[in-house]
This record gives sequence, C-alpha cells and structure tokens, in this order.
Amino acid sequence: MGSAEIILAHGVWRVMAGVLTLVPYEISVIGASNSGKTTLDGQLTTRGEIRKLYDKDRTHHSKDWLGRYKLPDATKKRIRSD
Repeated sequence: MGSAEIILAHGVWRVMAGVLTLVPYEISVIGASNSGKTTLDGQLTTRGEIRKLYDKDRTHHSKDWLGRYKLPDATKKRIRSD
C-alpha cells in the first residue's frame, strides 16, 4: 500500500469520525435510587469536556425519621435541543 492510499484512507476515516459525532444517540438511564442517574444525565448532556464532580454538585436526598432515604417529588423535565 502506497503512502497516497494511507493518506486517503486516513482522511476518509477522519471525515467519518467527524460525521458520526453529529448523529445523536437516544439512551435511557435506569437504575436504583441514589445510583447517580441524574448526575450521569447531566454529564452526558454537557457539551465539551466534563469537569470533575465534587460532593456539592451531586444530588442529595433527605432521610426520614427511620433513616431511610426519601425520594424527591416527581417533576416534569423539559428537554431542549440546540
């Protein structure tokens, strides 16, 4: 294989990799409570580099008088497409 074919193949590979980043993927994040679903959703929908998460950035749930975690009230979420 000559150098021209390698350069051409590399160019095609780079174009395909760039095009595939434009195709959105729809996924669902499911799991047990307090497993980080909201945090993961926030990271997956962030454009660019993802910064390190600290404890203050995480979702915290309050506990009831028996020490069990209380789930937050259900809310509607609006998804916006840029």
